[in-house]
Amino acid sequence: MKKYLVPITAILAVLLLSASSCATSQPFSNSGARRLQFTGDSITQQAAPDINAHYGSTYDVGIYAFSMADTSLMGPAIAAEAALAPQIEIINLGGMDSGYVQGGVRTLADVTGGFDAFASEFPASTCLIFVNLDTRALPAAAQAINDHLSGNPALFPRVVDWNGAWQAGYFPSPGDAHPNETGRQAMIALEDAAIATCP
Repeated sequence: MKKYLVPITAILAVLLLSASSCATSQPFSNSGARRLQFTGDSITQQAAPDINAHYGSTYDVGIYAFSMADTSLMGPAIAAEAALAPQIEIINLGGMDSGYVQGGVRTLADVTGGFDAFASEFPASTCLIFVNLDTRALPAAAQAINDHLSGNPALFPRVVDWNGAWQAGYFPSPGDAHPNETGRQAMIALEDAAIATCP
């Protein structure tokens, strides 16, 4: 048995390192600046350095994002963020959910109900911004989620139209939903425009 101890330990270390590289948990620093919280899946997680570079000197930035995140997994985190009442909250979720809807694992009502719950949890003092979905990979389910966001302005008054902004040059390859550096900067510009409409 002892001869397997080192290889198993090494494997576990690699797995833990891989898992940590696919997640960002950055709490507020309590600097006194306005609080800007980003919550999302791997798209937000990969953009964390860009988010910090762009907003870090102006806002107290919080980021909670991880690969494979969906609306059901993020429920407790969103509730905790709502309790902190940040001035601005940007939620970029739904990619995994659209796959689950398309595959029959979850219903569209489950997913849209999750978004509705997120929107209703935050106080009126929080400027809540949602980012819609790129519909290329799963057009039916992703479009249905996008339609729910755009069709309910009372709950979702600010929706960043990432799908409408799509350009091939924003992605490293046609099948990749994760934007490259150009795409991440384009998404941040769209988020800037939405933030500019906040009180």
